[in-house]
Amino acid sequence: MKKNILILLSLLLLISSFGYTANNSGNLTAKKESGENISRGEARLTLLKSLVVPGWGQHSLGYSTRGYIFEGTELLGWITFAALSVYGQSRKQDMRAYAAQYAGVETEGKSAAYYDDIKHYDNIQKYNEHILRTYGRQQEIAQSLYETDGKMDWDWENEEKRDKYSQIHYESRIAKRNATLAATALVINRIISALDVMGLTGGQVDEDNMNARASFQPGYYQQTISLQINF
Repeated sequence: MKKNILILLSLLLLISSFGYTANNSGNLTAKKESGENISRGEARLTLLKSLVVPGWGQHSLGYSTRGYIFEGTELLGWITFAALSVYGQSRKQDMRAYAAQYAGVETEGKSAAYYDDIKHYDNIQKYNEHILRTYGRQQEIAQSLYETDGKMDWDWENEEKRDKYSQIHYESRIAKRNATLAATALVINRIISALDVMGLTGGQVDEDNMNARASFQPGYYQQTISLQINF
């Protein structure tokens, strides 16, 4: 629910910026055309606009085409993120309902690791037997065994049903991963937009000593982005 509210507010802010920037770029545009320097405060505000809504800063400087490109990318990113998030959550619910129907799983209070384990074994007994056979009865290994008290039980009707569950589980996980990538793209769009604004205003800022450094470390489950700006 909180994620849906965040998506809605962000889209509303993005849409409102299209109209707002059309009437709020006159002063900086005039300075750009006349070659007059802009203050550090004006440059910082323009940079902040691009970090909040990519393309907003470009519009303020009178670079409408650049602004629409960044805003269009932002809108596409949010639509992609929202679609993947909704689809991933839907498949997650389908996955749990399928496990409850065909493996007798009690869906409440189960971890992500549990839902991952049940796709590999026909039932809880085979899982526990495999763990004991492979790792022995070490204390740390014994903690990974499931209690056979009924709450953690599962027993697939047949291998076909388990394979089908594995496919649904995979689709849910991939949708979540791709939603994370879409969110990462939104952050990258902001960084590029901010760097673009710095390039556009760099020659017009009083006492210009701007510099920036950005880095991106990709990963399968997690991406790391850092941005350092002296402005």
